[in-house]
Amino acid sequence: KKGFLQRVPNRSAATLEAVIIENVLPVHTDKWASYRNLQQLGYIHKTVNHSTNFVDPETGTCTNHIEAYWSRIKRRLKYVTGSSGDMKWSRVDESMYREMYGFTAKKNFENFYTFLEHIAAVYPP
Repeated sequence: KKGFLQRVPNRSAATLEAVIIENVLPVHTDKWASYRNLQQLGYIHKTVNHSTNFVDPETGTCTNHIEAYWSRIKRRLKYVTGSSGDMKWSRVDESMYREMYGFTAKKNFENFYTFLEHIAAVYPP
């Protein structure tokens, strides 16, 4: 289960649909109005109505994974006080990278080695 966050100028249906189409499948959301057209766009779109359940009793759909993911990102951002908005978004990018590759404080050497491999892949020696 990979997480993905992207800065958007607004939360309108058109804006969110464009980001989702490019980056996400399948989609699990709450029943917020801006997500309403995703199924019509050909997406597997599963929803849960948070006003009645946290997990849809029929499909098992929930948003717990994304809620937990966002919670971990926000916890990391809490330590970036006083930074401009752009700086905070670079920390969001860093956090997504750390989540994607399972970086933890207990694996500092392994994390650093993986990071160097990724740099070498982009900028070959």
